[in-house]
Order: sequence, then structure tokens, then C-alpha cells
Amino acid sequence: MNRSHNRPGLLSALLAPLLALTVISPARADAPTTPSDTVEAFHKALRQGDGKAALAFMARDITVFEQGFEETSRDSWGSKQLPDANQFAKQTERRVLRREASQDTNTACVISTTLTTGDFDGRKLELEGTETMLLRRDGDGWKIAHIHWSAHPKEGAAP
Repeated sequence: MNRSHNRPGLLSALLAPLLALTVISPARADAPTTPSDTVEAFHKALRQGDGKAALAFMARDITVFEQGFEETSRDSWGSKQLPDANQFAKQTERRVLRREASQDTNTACVISTTLTTGDFDGRKLELEGTETMLLRRDGDGWKIAHIHWSAHPKEGAAP
């Protein structure tokens, strides 16, 4: 009996799952794995003008507090604020000065202080900002469930 005849079938059966993993892995390798990574991926999507990707990091029932205003869903924020958020992120430079993150099994909090500089709407900006994001586990990843943004001109900056 010629056993080499059976080997290609066995080899194919063993390699098929490994090949499938190599096809799936690149997409998963880019996926954020921590709450802080999720926050960074959200901001990166905004800077790149990829609103669809930015929205994908948000929970459907997200609440966003920004400068005293409130949006109570991803769809609402997306239709009202996303275009301006994309433009702002593309035209300015946001630098994280400090970040703290804590998490338990299904919830996380990421708190950041930032310095945002650049020109927007014909004005030179230098803003000190604070950002609080609450996230909850969604399957294998994290979704942003709440954002609270606040900013003011940097002390000593031109008005």
C-alpha cells in the first residue's frame, strides 16, 4: 500500500485551519485590544476623516457631553457632530499630555488631558482639554459608552 498517496489529504487538512488563521489575523491584529487602544483608534479614525470607523468604536446608546451640550446616541452624534469633529481633528494636532486608565471585567474608564493646537475656522487655537471616556466590553473588544469633552484656551495663549 502506498501511504504517500494519503499524505496530501492529511497535509491539506492540517494546513487549512492555519491558512484560514493567516487570512483572518491581519484584520484582528489591527483591532484595539485595550480600552486605551480603543480611544486612540477612535481619535485616529477622526484624524483620517473616517467617520464610519470612528462611529464603529461607539456604543449605539452612547451619551456625549461636549462643552455643555449633550447627544444621547451614536446616530445623533454622528449626524450632528461627526462632520465637524472630523474637520477639527484633521486641521489640528492633538497631543495627549497625561492618560490614566482603569478597568474591570466589563467596564473601563480612560481619562486624558490634552493640548490641541492648529488653525480651525480661520482662528489659531491652543486649547487645553480634558476627556473622560467610559467603555464597556462588547464581545472581544471595547465600545465607547460615554464621552465627556471639555476645553479652554491655554493659559497665556493669544485670545
